[in-house]
Amino acid sequence: MDARSRLLWRTWAVAATSLTLLLSFLLLADAEEWAGRGLPVKTAFSPGDLSDGHYQFAERCDLCHRPAGETLQDACVDCHQSGLDHARDTHAPGLFTNVHADELARIEARQCITCHTEHQPEITDRNSVSVSPRFCRECHGRIIHTSASHVGLTFDLCLGCHNYHDNRVQDPAFRNHHDGAPGLLADPRVPVRDGHTGRAPLPDATTGIENCSDCHPAAVESFLEGRKGMRLALALPPLTPGESRAAMKADAAHRPLHCNACHDPHRGDPPAIAVDTCLGCHDSAHARSYSGSPHHRLWQQELAGELPPGSGVSCATCHFPREKGEDGRIHSHHNPSRDLRPSDRMAATVCMHCHGLSFSLDALADRDQLQRNFREPPVARIHSIREQLETGPPSLP
Repeated sequence: MDARSRLLWRTWAVAATSLTLLLSFLLLADAEEWAGRGLPVKTAFSPGDLSDGHYQFAERCDLCHRPAGETLQDACVDCHQSGLDHARDTHAPGLFTNVHADELARIEARQCITCHTEHQPEITDRNSVSVSPRFCRECHGRIIHTSASHVGLTFDLCLGCHNYHDNRVQDPAFRNHHDGAPGLLADPRVPVRDGHTGRAPLPDATTGIENCSDCHPAAVESFLEGRKGMRLALALPPLTPGESRAAMKADAAHRPLHCNACHDPHRGDPPAIAVDTCLGCHDSAHARSYSGSPHHRLWQQELAGELPPGSGVSCATCHFPREKGEDGRIHSHHNPSRDLRPSDRMAATVCMHCHGLSFSLDALADRDQLQRNFREPPVARIHSIREQLETGPPSLP
């Protein structure tokens, strides 16, 4: 071997050894210490893309994993506990006792990653579920034989009506209470949001999210829980529309999403903010179909004073739903993700201010009408609710 070849071999050996040492350090180093030195935790070893709910912090593997790769159950709960509390979790871990030992031996339903395994986009649906709905059969296998409303159904259809963590709209007491409500209620109006409280910012005040939380703690807290604000909650740069997986307008791609992206801190927000700001970024078929829709016409009539407050339906009406806060006042919840996964959560929190239960669920299940922004009445799809109202609640195993 000549001198030149020996030099090339030595160079290759040094480069390979250096790369191996670097990769080993990245794998084994404590992630918190690595991030604490001001160095980003990257995704060099990510086995696949993250789900729609988690891709925003792909560079922070340490949030969910130990250095050896173990997924932390506590990490899931720390971020999602408030959502589960809101959902009145029907499958909370505490509900599983020794009575369920046989079922838990087949499917460990108390661990989040049983159903929400990341890095597998090919089997992960839009609700971040990565197992077949047939897993319901492990515990509820007899229901297709014991419930008149479920005879003939298959377990692939379970999640069309039921949500593992929140079945409020399927609860027999809830259904019976709202039984017989018409498609459009007699007084279709959403709660009217209370006006601004607290001190107004000074003209030279800074406009960071910390300042907003001084007067609007509930709004900021809910904003940081959602997809638009979660990066700020982790001290990461704010999300931009261009980074979103949803359809967005090109000219809004680089707009940082924080409070000031929608609100002017030094002026009162005009009512049009509830539509114009949203449509300034969003470019889905649903968003494009809003203008001229029945909801939009109601909104225009409210703005013109032809209808009372709360009668119109803006983008914010549905996606920033009004609810009563701990202070007894009506606020807008600022996490639009909360009621979209799955979308039938909107029936109880949004739709049923104006519509009956069956109409609401049919509308949310009608994908064509959803894309067209509900320009026509929905096609009846959720037949099981009507059948259960007639036959009574199903018999569970």
